[in-house]
Formats: sequence, C-alpha cells, structure tokens
Amino acid sequence: MKRLIIATLVISLAAAAVIIDKERGKNTHQLAGGDRSAQVLSSETTAPHTDQEIIDAPCPREDGSQWSIGKPISCEKSPDTMYLAKFFYNGMATPERYYELFVIHMADRTIRRIWAGDFHTLGWDWRGNEKIEIRYNCGTGCQAIKTMGLNESASIADYKNGRMSEKNGWQITFTKSF
Repeated sequence: MKRLIIATLVISLAAAAVIIDKERGKNTHQLAGGDRSAQVLSSETTAPHTDQEIIDAPCPREDGSQWSIGKPISCEKSPDTMYLAKFFYNGMATPERYYELFVIHMADRTIRRIWAGDFHTLGWDWRGNEKIEIRYNCGTGCQAIKTMGLNESASIADYKNGRMSEKNGWQITFTKSF
C-alpha cells in the first residue's frame, strides 16, 4: 500500500510539472530571425514581445483602464523627449517577466529592454535624459533601487539568491515606510 501511495504521488508530481511547463510556454515566443525585442537577458532563453509589438502597443489612457496581459500599463517620455519608455504587464505566465520596461529611441525606433522583473517590482522613473531608476520590494521594510543607463539591462532572475546587493549596483534601504 505504501509503494502504491508513493508511486501515485510521483506520477502526480510529474504530471503537474508537465502542465506547468506547458502553461508557461503558452505566453512566450521563441526567438526567431532577429525580430525579437532588443536582447534576451543572461538568464533567459525567450523574449515575449517582438519589436513591432512594442512599437505598436498603445499607451494606456489615464482613465484607470483595466490592465491587460501583454500590454503597457504606463508610458513616459524622457525629459528631452528623445525616448519613450513603455512598462508592460505580462502576468504570472512568466513570473520573472511579470513586468518589463522597454525604451524606444524616437528618431530611429530602436528598442532596448531595460528591466524584466517579478511582481515585487514597485515601479520606475526617468533620472535625467538617459537613466532610469528601478524600484523593487526586497522584503518587509526593504526597498532596492537600481539606476541604469539606457545601454544597460537587468533581470530579476540575475539577482536571486542574495545577488541583489550594493556590490551589484543596488541601493538597499531598510525603513518602516518609503
């Protein structure tokens, strides 16, 4: 009887792993022919949006419209208006890309993915014309901030297991409120 229960448990776990893997694959696109957004970060093998999808995605209205998976939830031009940043919501299908921030150069339409983060991502802001600040909830009373140039990229997948530190360019703040 004990062996039967163990065998059933093993089969159930294997089936669950297959189902989860298939569900993740539904909302990602394989890289194809160079028409994928700017770059794939070191910890990733797929990019979820094509360059054209990023350019064509309309910026949300300011009327509190509901978020849609795979669509921008905010857009903001750089202070000099040379760049447009689009902050995409991708949902839990790709947890390490729950949010993504893309920057489009307005003159030549080149696209660069600056950030891919999970649901702990708090937000982002322009810092001057060519820098972006990412804010991340690193636990109770903890906020991590990383300021990056437009030629940099980061993914939360690259900062797991204690790698989110000041040594890696993050400013860590512990406080009761931000």
